[in-house]
Amino acid sequence: MTCNYWCDTFDPNRHEIDLVITPTRQACRSLQRQAQVQKQTPNTRQPRLLQYVNPNNGDGNQTLTPGGGAQLMGEFLSFDPADPDQGIFLTASDQESTRIEVVMRNTPSELIFLVPSGLPAGEYRLEVGARFGTELRTAC
Repeated sequence: MTCNYWCDTFDPNRHEIDLVITPTRQACRSLQRQAQVQKQTPNTRQPRLLQYVNPNNGDGNQTLTPGGGAQLMGEFLSFDPADPDQGIFLTASDQESTRIEVVMRNTPSELIFLVPSGLPAGEYRLEVGARFGTELRTAC
């Protein structure tokens, strides 16, 4: 005896719900008025920078102090310092990249490091790269 449609059991790997609707204008307006937006974290593991702190001056946390310390807080930040592709990088507007060599704390939620003393003045993009399996993932 073979099982037919009526005796088939639910299998979440095979069954799914596809919802196809065309909302009315009233429904769209109502949704726009009542919907709340919230940030969702990605499903993939990758570094996430949540806060940068510069304890060296009163200029706020938007500046780097050459020769001074700095702190990054976030998620999945730890990296293998022996791998030159991983780490904390400062990329200048001319795309010249500098790897931070002195890292005092390297944990998944916090990085404390020393900004290179010879860093020329200018704007920089702060980036963290970490390997997950064989894939290198970065965050700015």
